[in-house]
Amino acid sequence: MTAAGTTGFQFIGGRLALDLVNTVANRLGEARDYLSDDAALDRWSRLAGLPQAPRSLRDARTLREELHAVFHPLALGTPVTDEAMAPLNRRLGPALAGRLLRVRDGDVVWSSRTTDAIEIILLDAAELLTSGAWRKLRQCEDEACGWLFLDASRSGARRWCRMADCGNRAKARRHYRRISSSKG
Repeated sequence: MTAAGTTGFQFIGGRLALDLVNTVANRLGEARDYLSDDAALDRWSRLAGLPQAPRSLRDARTLREELHAVFHPLALGTPVTDEAMAPLNRRLGPALAGRLLRVRDGDVVWSSRTTDAIEIILLDAAELLTSGAWRKLRQCEDEACGWLFLDASRSGARRWCRMADCGNRAKARRHYRRISSSKG
């Protein structure tokens, strides 16, 4: 995986945990790591709305890959294994200890008193998994992209991380193939 810092982080996953996973571009091709250094991690954390950046770039990258190991199979419609869940379960203990029940707008909801970025991301991942929202988890259909997202479309048929990026490239490839086949 090559390092490729960017100022243009995209938050298209629909959940914070997925947006962390998506800090690797072209995961299925020539992967580029957008968390190239501490400054990039700080920038991503700020844009993600975290109260602080994870303490360690290495820990953030490790968590990212642990989350990918859980969410990627689900996005492809295959079950996740207990083995893939084990790292998250080991990390969740301290994060869950900071959870409280609160009343918000007349509803009882879980709240977290932690400001630890890794714990916030872990709790987001746990909520995604336990809420059933993972059933709308998809992987971009671009041949190299590999980004994950929650399909919130009315039809449930979203194919691309972003139509402006991968969707347009796919349309251009189809158009080129049509033109090339009609000439030959």
